[in-house]
Amino acid sequence: MDERKELKVTTTNLPKHIDGFIRYLSHPNEKANEDLAISYFRYLFQEKFTRQEDASRSDGYVPGHFVLELKGKISDWYAGLIQGLAYKKTLDFAVVVVAAEGFLAIWRVDDIPDEIQEAILNKKSAPSKIGKELALSFKHLKQKILKKAIWHDEQLHGLFLSDKSLVIEKIKSFEKRLNACKKVREKITINNFTKILKIMAEYFDKTQPIKTVGAFYAMIYSWNEHSILMLSNRNPTTATLDGEPINYLIPDKRIKFKEFVENYYVSLSENENMDDFFAQYDKALDTVDKNFRIQNGIFFTDLDLSKFAMWLVKQNIPDLGKNYIVIDPACGSGNLVTNWRSPLQLRHKVVSEIEPELLYAVEKRMKGDTWHNGKFTVVPKVEEAKGLNFLDKSAQQYIEIINNALTEKGLKFNKPIAFLCNPPYRGDDDRTAEKPNYEVHTSIIDVISEEAKAERYCCFLAQMKLICDHAAKSNLPDNSVLLLFTKSGWLTNRLTFDSLRRAIFKSFDFVDGILVNGKEFFDIKGKFPIAFTIWRYKEKLDNSSENKNPILLKDVTWMTKKQLKNFTWDNEETLNKACKSLLANPLSISVSLDKKVTPIRDWISQKQKMFQRSRRKDERGNNKVGGLPAKDKRLDNKCAYGESNGLSIGFMDDLTPCRIKESTDNIPWFRLNAQFMDCNRTRCFSGRPDQKGYCAIDYESAVKVFLWYSISRTFASIGYPLWADALLLWAPPILKNFENIAIKYAFAIGLAENECVETIFPANNPIKNAPQIYCANPMAPTNPDSFWSKIMAAHFSKSSESLPDQLVKAVYLFYDEWNKKFKVNPEIPISYQRQYFVDKGILKPTAGIIQIKDFAKEMNDQTLLELYANLQKLLKETKQSFYNMLIDTKAINYFGNSKETQLIDHDIPKKHLKYDVFEKRLILASMIVNSLSKSKGFGRTKFAKVFYIADMLCNQPKQIT
Repeated sequence: MDERKELKVTTTNLPKHIDGFIRYLSHPNEKANEDLAISYFRYLFQEKFTRQEDASRSDGYVPGHFVLELKGKISDWYAGLIQGLAYKKTLDFAVVVVAAEGFLAIWRVDDIPDEIQEAILNKKSAPSKIGKELALSFKHLKQKILKKAIWHDEQLHGLFLSDKSLVIEKIKSFEKRLNACKKVREKITINNFTKILKIMAEYFDKTQPIKTVGAFYAMIYSWNEHSILMLSNRNPTTATLDGEPINYLIPDKRIKFKEFVENYYVSLSENENMDDFFAQYDKALDTVDKNFRIQNGIFFTDLDLSKFAMWLVKQNIPDLGKNYIVIDPACGSGNLVTNWRSPLQLRHKVVSEIEPELLYAVEKRMKGDTWHNGKFTVVPKVEEAKGLNFLDKSAQQYIEIINNALTEKGLKFNKPIAFLCNPPYRGDDDRTAEKPNYEVHTSIIDVISEEAKAERYCCFLAQMKLICDHAAKSNLPDNSVLLLFTKSGWLTNRLTFDSLRRAIFKSFDFVDGILVNGKEFFDIKGKFPIAFTIWRYKEKLDNSSENKNPILLKDVTWMTKKQLKNFTWDNEETLNKACKSLLANPLSISVSLDKKVTPIRDWISQKQKMFQRSRRKDERGNNKVGGLPAKDKRLDNKCAYGESNGLSIGFMDDLTPCRIKESTDNIPWFRLNAQFMDCNRTRCFSGRPDQKGYCAIDYESAVKVFLWYSISRTFASIGYPLWADALLLWAPPILKNFENIAIKYAFAIGLAENECVETIFPANNPIKNAPQIYCANPMAPTNPDSFWSKIMAAHFSKSSESLPDQLVKAVYLFYDEWNKKFKVNPEIPISYQRQYFVDKGILKPTAGIIQIKDFAKEMNDQTLLELYANLQKLLKETKQSFYNMLIDTKAINYFGNSKETQLIDHDIPKKHLKYDVFEKRLILASMIVNSLSKSKGFGRTKFAKVFYIADMLCNQPKQIT
């Protein structure tokens, strides 16, 4: 008889968890029984027992103790054992447990032959595959290894299971042996230390979560496989590890914390060192207190980016490492100043921080690296448990503080200063912080103005300039330098930064600089360029604010972390070659952020309009102020929108209508943002927007505002060079030959993408006696009196095949289908709600595109939806074609350099369609006509020949001689 068929047992009255485990051993192939086996181990080890995702996909795992593998057939036990051993690559355990049909055994990891363990390490496949492969390769050792099991009972194959008392005895014997197995400590690695910090946080003062991070870095150098945590008898919040104090423990959790510490140890791989933990200090902070860095505007410098920046410094100031006192007044995690392996090998560093916890970590970091011994000064001393605000004192006071700290160490302030810094980026008006922790000295505000003070890094720049000025006046070495990571905004010609720029340019000469993608190297929201710039203090100050050297930055915003990580930083020859190659890449163009161009808002010659306003005196303290609909919650805002009895309709960004004072109606209104970074906020409405409002009154104004709108919408869709992110859009330098084509693009994009709607603001809303007012759609192609029909439509032809004409034709087809809905009734009452309807909605043949699209979705009108999808497809193609024309150096050449357009954005495909043949033909013809128009006898026949030649040039250039 097959003995497996006899493995039947009646287990009634057995403990539930044992009953379930026995069922598994009897019938392991039944999924429900496997769950019962898992329940057995979970019962024994409670929350310590994890599995699957939390245990590298193993069947079960108790950290530091054992890994469990469940198999079906008894013949698979050997593969199960090897599979369990394979989890050693990622998990820490002392023994492997294998359970299968009629089989249960325990092995110590150390008892498995080295040849098998070595073979496992050399395999890169999944543990399950490793188990099957090596079970075959080492089948000759199968019986030998079975005998090495520290618990295995042959009687499980017999009929003992019919004896309930024997069942319990055997299972209890297994449990006792498993619990008696010596446990191993779990590894803390570069990859998992943040998970360990999460657990650690449970034992520390909840009001100061950052103390957990301080404790971790305090223990890191002495936390090994033999570490014993000593608890203080006098102070229940304190413990020590190898003499290193650990503070801020929760008293009633300190015993558990001791157990926790003695279950772990810090482990490094072959190519790692303790500094790698400090390099990820930002991750440690975020793990225990996500808001800490946000509130303080701290974005730690990427380690490899800091090395690349130091390489760039060495090319310009090769002796900086030994001939300057390097000061970092906002050292953060210390990635810049502690980076001795970089080419500079900084000999002496002065580091300070406003946050004492960061200062403590940097000191630990440098003390732990023998290279830094005697080569750094922390100001103030860590034992003082306070930080140093770089901004709340005069330049003279700061120099005195640094000089005193150096004197205490027997050092002299006898070298020029090199400020090496990545200052905080957060502004004082940032709402993510409860209150700014930097007080700013009046001398700094005098340099940069109140407006620029809101940007913290600008305050740092001004203070560095003042300190360098004071050093020069005090007969200290005055050949100072600034080596700074900052936002790029201050290098643009924006008025906010005018005072700061003049101050820096007066005292410093620009040496070199790069622009990198902030999102790639810093943990920031959004994508914007970060500048690293090098400035040298002028030997002789003059009254001019002119900078002798033009500020040209290498644009390496295309560079990735992965690229830098692969550089060989400890081989100077290889490193020089790699870095020079990166800067010589055709994508690494030189750009200027203070372009001498006409700002686009100056070009359109309109005064900005808005209906967002401050509350008047008589409105303060009142509820429901302004012209928004009566139920709108924004009526209670601190600012007001519109007027409660207004006679025109404006629109909020979400398309909510708002009563405003009398305004020009039945014309397209625009919200037009001037900065590149805000181009996605550009909108086109039927009425005035709440802010940044401009309008088209006639043809001339329409050309300018629609060009601004279409350029912004195109850049929002396609992308733009990241270096331009902080710049203001400028007037498009359109050559006369391209004017008509550019206008066609602008008008077509405006027609297809506008958000103009028709709506009614009902009477007595938001106040009694307010009249009913109506807003028409100025872009309705079906209304002969609309702005579109009167001013813009004449530019387009149904017979033309150009992309703008095709796009306009698609809009007309969309409206043709829409108008079929009105053969019987002139209006369609709407039951669904939308922001653009204050009350019950009504749609007419002249409704806006967005209204027709919403109707089609609500009614599932497939014909309209298909036409709308085609319209969107053509809109995308038209934008792409317009974009190519904008960047084409032979057309508009918006960015002014052919190389600058080779890479716009990492997320945008590099392959672009050329604007179509019709447009090329028109351009060429226009150029020829302009050159020949003054010649005699230029009539209709010659004009036709011109277009024929242009057509040949566009379509068959090789055949033209």
